[in-house]
Amino acid sequence: MFNVQEFLNELTVTQNDEELQAIKEAADLVTYICDDAWLARARFFGEAGAMERHVEYLGGNMIPNQYAKLTRLEAQGGNGIQGESYTVNSWFGTTNADDPHMSDEVGKQQQIDDTQEFIAQLEKRQRTAALMLAVAVREHDELSDMLNQHKYGTIKAMAAAKRAAA
Repeated sequence: MFNVQEFLNELTVTQNDEELQAIKEAADLVTYICDDAWLARARFFGEAGAMERHVEYLGGNMIPNQYAKLTRLEAQGGNGIQGESYTVNSWFGTTNADDPHMSDEVGKQQQIDDTQEFIAQLEKRQRTAALMLAVAVREHDELSDMLNQHKYGTIKAMAAAKRAAA
């Protein structure tokens, strides 16, 4: 099982990280646009939850699956996998039936390179989501202190306890 907190603890970020600075600026802009601490707090709570789920999904599902695919590709023999196009009918009355039928051979090395590139993109996305999570939790907790409300971790723990009791 993928542990989001462990991933966040292992994340290496410097204070002058450009991506972190952009995310902090976006959080400041959200606070300015909301012009209400309660509204901004709710927005940051929602963002933190969404980013937490996304980091968990990427780390527990998408990225491991892509590494497994890469391992399979590297272990397989042969030159490539056949890819074909199919006729698609749309709800809106359009179809690609008149388009020429495509039957392309994708080379093994190209498939490996594409998968490696996709893994790199997913890992970058996971890092960005983790930074967004950390900033959203920080902003939520600061607003919670100001409003004398529960912090993000406390709310999550209380919800888990209620689910366990049910």
